[in-house]
Amino acid sequence: MRAVTVYGFLINDQGKQIQIPSKRTIKDIEQLGGVVVAGSAETVDESELREDGRYLPKHEKVEAADKASH
Repeated sequence: MRAVTVYGFLINDQGKQIQIPSKRTIKDIEQLGGVVVAGSAETVDESELREDGRYLPKHEKVEAADKASH
C-alpha cells in the first residue's frame, strides 16, 4: 500500500476561516482554496482515504458511526 500525507485545513466561509474536521492532501486543499493548518500533518495509508479524497481522523470515524446508529 502507498502512504500519503494529509493535513487539517481551513476554508473561507463568508469572510471567516472555518476548520474542516476531515483531512486532505495538499493538492486537494489547494483545489478547494483552503489553507493548511500548521502541525496537522499525518501519514496514512492511501486506502484509508474516502472515495472523495477525505481522511477522517479516528475520533471523527467513531463520532460518525455513533450518529449513524441513532
